[in-house]
Amino acid sequence: MKKCVFVSFVIFFFSISLSAQTVDSIKVEQAGDKILIHYQILQSNELQVFRVTLSCFLSTGIKLEPKSISGDFGENVVGGKPDYMIVWDVLKDLEELQSAEFSVKAELVKGSLTNSAKKGRAKNKFYVQVIGEGSTLPGLRIGYSGAWGISLRYSGVMNKKINQYVDHQSTDITKRIFNIKNSQMHLFMGLSFAQLRIRDMYPEDDVFSFLGPDFGLLMNIRKFSMSFQCAYFGDQGKVPDGAYIDHFRAGLGLGIRF
Repeated sequence: MKKCVFVSFVIFFFSISLSAQTVDSIKVEQAGDKILIHYQILQSNELQVFRVTLSCFLSTGIKLEPKSISGDFGENVVGGKPDYMIVWDVLKDLEELQSAEFSVKAELVKGSLTNSAKKGRAKNKFYVQVIGEGSTLPGLRIGYSGAWGISLRYSGVMNKKINQYVDHQSTDITKRIFNIKNSQMHLFMGLSFAQLRIRDMYPEDDVFSFLGPDFGLLMNIRKFSMSFQCAYFGDQGKVPDGAYIDHFRAGLGLGIRF
């Protein structure tokens, strides 16, 4: 008996054409000898009809158009549903499948994109947060959080007792890991940069630089945005006596989406 061993790698397809709609939340699962591909058509309505196509990219680099498929595909897929599913009877098209990547495209063939649908592509994907890291000065995080996004952070720590200031910045790439109605969760990772500035040194301030990884979790719920982030800096051996910089920095952020 033929067996299908399947490992899922998902491709998210985003259209830049006004005649196509954004396909999102693609999830792939195996059910016996069949593969189920779930997806959403964002900002669609019941007056719209889409042409949905499925492409499969094998681990060998070959692009395959599955033939033995059923479910929500083809020329007459009506919009407005919360979830769509394509079923692929793999062994009718291939003897064996080890791994694959999938792309789903939805092209509008009837109806028109409403203004809310057009605006919905970028709606609430920007955010700004105030960050607390146990410092005397609050920090700031801003970013864009689509399926992929970018996040920028700035914060500072002032220690008047030893007359020093730490300037902390980070740049991160974000990746959405789930999207359920008005709630999304993103992982982010990047580089964090810090400068330790010791004030009132003659003839000018002494500055010491540090570079390390930055990572965390971003959660967006309706209009609100929150985050938890960590950063790690390397050897403090070059910090002069009497000065100090944390090896490990952690903080919480809270803000709004727009």
